[in-house]
Amino acid sequence: MIQTIILLVCGSLVFPLFYIYPFTYYKTVQYFFNLPSISALCLAFIFINPRRLLDNLKNSRILLILSLLFLIVPVVHLFMFDTITIPEFFFSILWITIPFFAYLYSDKLEKALPVYFFIFLLFDISVSLIQSDEIVGIAGNRNWHAATLAIIMPFTFYLAVILYKKWSAKFNKFLLISIFSIVLAITTFASLYIIILCRTRTIFALFPALIVIALFLEFRKKYIKSSIAILAVAFIALAGFLIISTYHPEDTSDNSNALSIIQNKENSFKDKLAETVDRDVRIPLWKGCIDLISTHPYLGVSAPRFESEFQLYRPIDYFTKPDNAVRSNHPHNSILYMAAAYGIPGMLIWLIIWALPMIMCLIRYYKLSGYAKIALFAYILLFIHGLMDLIFFEWPTVFFSALLAGILWAQILRKKQLPTEIKIISPKKNANSAKVIKPLIPKYISYPMIIVSIILIVITGLMVFFDTMSSYYFRLGEYAEVDGYKLQAAQYYGKGVEYEKNTQYVYKAGTIYLQDLNNTSKALYYLDMFNTMSVSNYAHSNGFIALGLVKEGKLKEALPYLLKEVVVYPLLVGSWYRLTYVQGSLGLKKDAEISFNNMMEALKYKNLTPNKRTIYFLLDNPTYDAHPDRIPPETLKQLNAE
Repeated sequence: MIQTIILLVCGSLVFPLFYIYPFTYYKTVQYFFNLPSISALCLAFIFINPRRLLDNLKNSRILLILSLLFLIVPVVHLFMFDTITIPEFFFSILWITIPFFAYLYSDKLEKALPVYFFIFLLFDISVSLIQSDEIVGIAGNRNWHAATLAIIMPFTFYLAVILYKKWSAKFNKFLLISIFSIVLAITTFASLYIIILCRTRTIFALFPALIVIALFLEFRKKYIKSSIAILAVAFIALAGFLIISTYHPEDTSDNSNALSIIQNKENSFKDKLAETVDRDVRIPLWKGCIDLISTHPYLGVSAPRFESEFQLYRPIDYFTKPDNAVRSNHPHNSILYMAAAYGIPGMLIWLIIWALPMIMCLIRYYKLSGYAKIALFAYILLFIHGLMDLIFFEWPTVFFSALLAGILWAQILRKKQLPTEIKIISPKKNANSAKVIKPLIPKYISYPMIIVSIILIVITGLMVFFDTMSSYYFRLGEYAEVDGYKLQAAQYYGKGVEYEKNTQYVYKAGTIYLQDLNNTSKALYYLDMFNTMSVSNYAHSNGFIALGLVKEGKLKEALPYLLKEVVVYPLLVGSWYRLTYVQGSLGLKKDAEISFNNMMEALKYKNLTPNKRTIYFLLDNPTYDAHPDRIPPETLKQLNAE
């Protein structure tokens, strides 16, 4: 049990300031544990108990074989790309380490997880109630927050039932029912209220639909006809709710009869759907990721290098979307991400590991316990949501998903717990005097396992130390930068880089030295680190390196970075303008002419008038260059005036 408790506690301390200083700022900047260290800790706990591991290997051969097959890909990546670090490697294998740990310790998790989820829920609600703007909770994002609350709530009901059965003989039943009812009512109401505030469409649709399906499966044998009717009515009601939720009375001109109201609501829903699809970035990201997969179909580009490579494949249509971002570290689809990072074979192995237990548990649904059924539907919600968001990529949802995947594996593989003890009964004595001993494991097997576990624990501790110290200085840098102390901020960021060469810390240090302190040599010292990191194409790193080189008069050296910058951001006028200038200065007149024409085409693509006034306006306002839809109407009118 101790390993399970340690993992759950450490797995919750990704953002420790949420628990210590609830009113402080930059809580998500300070790290303690993270996904790589959680992955390493899981691997350590897999080996730390040789008895448990060996006892379960007989039933878990298929999971072990699949895990080892998947492991081949990140190991090959480790030797293929010399930029991959130890933490990045452990992140690459979290898809097998956490589920395998959860499988081995599933019996302990069954006791600990509901209690852990309830405590997590209380902290999350407390944090959410004091947040303004977006209610992101402990998760740090409203979509992941809503998904987290949706899967935790059913476990709190399960915990109440278990505790009631356990305590009903010792305490007054009415008192227990009253206390549990009040606690469940408060936490459920608060959770549902927060989910509504999160405004996550996927959860709005999935959560009630899965509840209805679960109720249907539970009662369909006894009440088959009524269950089907209830299921049909529920889905009709859900569809109606989605239509009505997009309807606004001011959008209609004739509400004189019921038919016109229904028609207006349908039109409103269609318009809203069309607007949502038009704004959504997923389809362009999916197209770009498919192109990346087709280029690297067998081994992928590796998880650590995914963002850097994916930047080069984002289609032009993506940059016309109002919600386009500077960075894209995920295609908002877990299957596409895995195929791009690990290749199609790696993705298929991962899909078996993460989808097969869900399918098998659905087939054996009526043989599952109540706890397993809750885990199943929680996992289904996360799995489906992961096809449209970063649920299988970001903490805490990927951590919870991996635990649930391992729990479901235990439901289909472990028919019964293998004995870890043997009773020896003397012929001259009765059974009550039986002597209990544990079968011995050869030292040549157990000792290496324990040594490996100790090494992994040390590695985990070092990763936690370096990550904690680097993020500590980064947080100090954030405070200093906001207060206007640019030099102090850059020094803090640089101090953070000394502990861990984190892309964000390197970027911050380099850009402040370049833009605010005009210290080109110091800026290039940091920005040049991207050439030795897995994510070399990070945000505008290429553009800033080029700018620093141009300031030092190294135009020829700046040219490759500018060329890469326009590939990463094909519609940015500023990037094409600087490329045109450098090519012209180097005497590359034909290339400069092509770049200038591309700049003018980029303006047309943005529906902006291609003139000098617009170009200089965008150079002075790079935010509008990336998001022309945000240009004030009056300003846009002046720019388009001849």
